[in-house]
Amino acid sequence: MTDAPITQLCQYINELSESPRPPRSAEELKTARYLQQKLKELKVDEIEEEVFYSIGKLSERLGAVGVLAGAGMLVGAGEARWRRILGALLMVGAALSAREILKGGAPPWENFYPQRRSQNIIGHIPPSGELRDRIVFLAHMDTDIARMTDHAQLREYAPYFYAGLPNVALLGSMLTLFNAPIWMRQMVSYILFGEAGLSVANEIGKSTTGANDNASGVAILLALAEAVAATPLDHTEVVIAFTGCGTVAGQGAAELVREYGDQWKEATWIALDNVGAGELCWASEHGWSSNAHYYPHPETVELLTRVAAKHPHLGIMGKPMVSLDDVAPLRHKGLKAAAIMGYERSTGFFAKGKTPEEIQPSTLARTWEYIWGIMKDIDTKV
Repeated sequence: MTDAPITQLCQYINELSESPRPPRSAEELKTARYLQQKLKELKVDEIEEEVFYSIGKLSERLGAVGVLAGAGMLVGAGEARWRRILGALLMVGAALSAREILKGGAPPWENFYPQRRSQNIIGHIPPSGELRDRIVFLAHMDTDIARMTDHAQLREYAPYFYAGLPNVALLGSMLTLFNAPIWMRQMVSYILFGEAGLSVANEIGKSTTGANDNASGVAILLALAEAVAATPLDHTEVVIAFTGCGTVAGQGAAELVREYGDQWKEATWIALDNVGAGELCWASEHGWSSNAHYYPHPETVELLTRVAAKHPHLGIMGKPMVSLDDVAPLRHKGLKAAAIMGYERSTGFFAKGKTPEEIQPSTLARTWEYIWGIMKDIDTKV
């Protein structure tokens, strides 16, 4: 294992933080070009760009579902039985769509939305000897815009806000189907339209440089690419994947799965997110609600537990995280995926760190040592 190149990691984070990297096409493309050039400089010979098109914000999914459910309430507000049935069906569809979105899926009508260009940047580093295993590291290159739910006083309530959408839609469908008093149905429709509006308002605001989320993960993978390209593993191919539209429920990871999910079915997939500050864990449970959550692959959890036990001084353990991230589409495909994340010990939420000055070198060093331990474990297994 090489020592953590802290100075180099901090330099990468500073360079990535020179301009905001929100989920908008121009800024993300600038970051993608930077990463392509860096991989070339770091002697990674096989680099590819996977271009895809996607919506720009998660609120474009959740907001549309809220509007659909609210419209269902209005359709079913009449006395005619067919209107109540149609309204209830619309709301059930909205509830099921919201639940799928909260697990990282995309609603079927999204193809009719205006889409923007995005891309994944992928580097392949083959082993020096016979290929036996493959490990895929992912880090999303965009950063989130959370105008309201990023505030300390509101963060703990955000999961209930998002998770409540499918439940409220289901309640509305029952009230409509059984012809509940009109004032009750109106109240539910106001809640649904309000949730749609708030989800949109939450992503309207000033962009941040995203030093921890997720320049830290990107920087770790850049330094990793340099180290492995100089000294490849013996029998394990290392894939470095910088994903676009990560804040849209891991859309870039979903595109990566479409391209390589079957081909790399036996690979180990590790996502790095917010690993530049706070404590470190692997996410033992992901999601924003108890009825829309997902879990890492058991084999990968066993690997992460084993490596953590070999390095007890790192203090890394499994912990449930309130997160909708790159692991969602990977696990939906059944891949051996898990995420390493940083969190605040006091709150249990993602560690703060919008600017490079808030990055903690000690956390970067622990992340570095942990992922080298993971690679060594995979490469030396019989």
